[in-house]
Amino acid sequence: MSPGPMIRPELIGTLRDAQRLGFFGPAPIESAVEHALGFVAALTAQWSANELNGPWSIVDLGSGGGLPGLVIAEAMPEVSLLLIDRRQKRTDFLARAARRLAYHQVEVLCADAFHLSLPRTFDRFSTLTPMLTGLGFRDAERLTKAAAKTLRKSERWQ
Repeated sequence: MSPGPMIRPELIGTLRDAQRLGFFGPAPIESAVEHALGFVAALTAQWSANELNGPWSIVDLGSGGGLPGLVIAEAMPEVSLLLIDRRQKRTDFLARAARRLAYHQVEVLCADAFHLSLPRTFDRFSTLTPMLTGLGFRDAERLTKAAAKTLRKSERWQ
């Protein structure tokens, strides 16, 4: 990995566990973490370019096994992070991982992004400067549709 945020071995182990459970493909974990760190760089650059002040929040739709969500939690502990996946097995895994890794800023929700009204469900996320990731979506059109349905109810998220 290139220089950047330190990633603890415990997180690498957790991601290997997620991979063994089939939550994402066979690519080397180090490469997947490097890719996820690109999200960290992009989010940081976006906030900086727009002079957005905290507190910050990120909603990760289709969180799966924790990429990029858990890597973002590790690299950006000052950010509130909501991990959403529609599969209970994955969200149970993510909730246990967040507790084990002491990511107190992370919440996990089992829900289908197409049927979720986020601000009513997680009021504290509707009052923060928001960003959204969605690596778990295979195409941008589906992510855009899910995000629009998830976030449209709140003026803060538009």
